Amino acid sequence: YAMVRESVENKAQVLKSLAGSIAHEMRNPLNTLALSLEEIKSRQKRQLEQDASTLQLIQLSTDAIEHANHLIDITLDTINEKPINCDNFETLSFISSTQSAIQNFGASIKKDFDFIGDHTLFEYVLFNLFKNSLYFSSTYPDLKILITSSESKRYSIVSIRDNGPGIPTHQLNDIFKEFTSFNKQGGTGLGLSFCKRVMQSFGGNISCKSELGNYTEFRLTFPKIS
Repeated sequence: YAMVRESVENKAQVLKSLAGSIAHEMRNPLNTLALSLEEIKSRQKRQLEQDASTLQLIQLSTDAIEHANHLIDITLDTINEKPINCDNFETLSFISSTQSAIQNFGASIKKDFDFIGDHTLFEYVLFNLFKNSLYFSSTYPDLKILITSSESKRYSIVSIRDNGPGIPTHQLNDIFKEFTSFNKQGGTGLGLSFCKRVMQSFGGNISCKSELGNYTEFRLTFPKIS
């Protein structure tokens, strides 16, 4: 048991070190791009005839870099097990926050509600859940992901369900533990544990139910706000 535990701890330390190195290496070129874009923007504004399309492209690039840096911060906080900073949480629309994440899948959401949180963190949760489902698309060609919303007296509820391979019942209690991964090659086992931390920081939670060979469904709960 001691040898197994030591092996797991060593693996966890290696993964943390690797993720930290990658995140820091990404930061340098992103910051260089940000400075270059700022200089181009400054020069563009000094011209008598401004090219609105160029300025718009610069702004889109700047926003993308800011988004990437935010994801790097999330990654570093995750591997360093820092608590999620709630200082910049704001009121978000479920439709607006979700549509940007799923627009490339050709999906749409109709029922809206508001929740307190962070747009990038919520997008991170959705991407992780979609990625987990789509991992099996090559072996399940008829794979579908169904997103539904409902409500209880205290919570707004979102269910994300796929018709993939499912998860054995005896493994469901462990899927939100760090460095725990099932039926996936190359997985770090950090995604779902961080999703749980994010949802709890929003004042809600995430749970899972599944039937082997039939479906897997993740349920996100958000406290209702006025």
